[in-house]
Amino acid sequence: MFKAHDRAPHPFVLVPGARLGQELGFGVVLFGEAVRYAGLFASAVLELADDGLGSRKARFDLQRITVTGQERQIWEPGMAEPIILPGRLAEFLKNGAPLDPSRPLEITLLTPLRLQVRRTLTRQPSFRDILAAGLRRISSVCLYHGGQTLTLAWREILEEAAKVQTLATALNWQPLERRSSRTGQIMPSGGIVGSMTFAPEAHNFVEYLQPLTLMGLGKQTVFGLGRIGVG
Repeated sequence: MFKAHDRAPHPFVLVPGARLGQELGFGVVLFGEAVRYAGLFASAVLELADDGLGSRKARFDLQRITVTGQERQIWEPGMAEPIILPGRLAEFLKNGAPLDPSRPLEITLLTPLRLQVRRTLTRQPSFRDILAAGLRRISSVCLYHGGQTLTLAWREILEEAAKVQTLATALNWQPLERRSSRTGQIMPSGGIVGSMTFAPEAHNFVEYLQPLTLMGLGKQTVFGLGRIGVG
């Protein structure tokens, strides 16, 4: 159904965190072989702490790193690099309260979503738009970083997804800008945030949506954009 992937996705995504007083937390999700090089990420963050963040080069102290693979470890500067073993995707998906398939399904856009439909950024995506982009994302990550080719009835899945009605939306465009480290130019990177509520039939596709809570979807996922919640 989908055209061949012409470019491998990055093997990681950044996870924006919350600020508590003077502390700012953030995360990195690694895919496939990138897990083996998690120690390099820790080293890179240590160097970043010395070099500083942003155009003003704001320096910071790295307090600790929580590593989650097959087991949870706490790493602090001065300690030997932890041995990290990758876990299965299902182990990292949140196990909240079971979803009621008789009720509408809500998708929350936690960070700006930049989703193109027919090569144009959309501010009102349909359920099919979201699922199509999500399947492309999952397929690409599995192919390049999991060594697996997904064999699904793509056309039939998307035809059924097109029948799912949008019941309500509460969306806003959140403008963002980033400075290219290569060219120094300011580049727009905003997207839509908020929530969308879909008819109960959307529950038939939850298994395809849940991996996106870790992988994200749309453009610029590597910067932490396109993170969603499903519930």
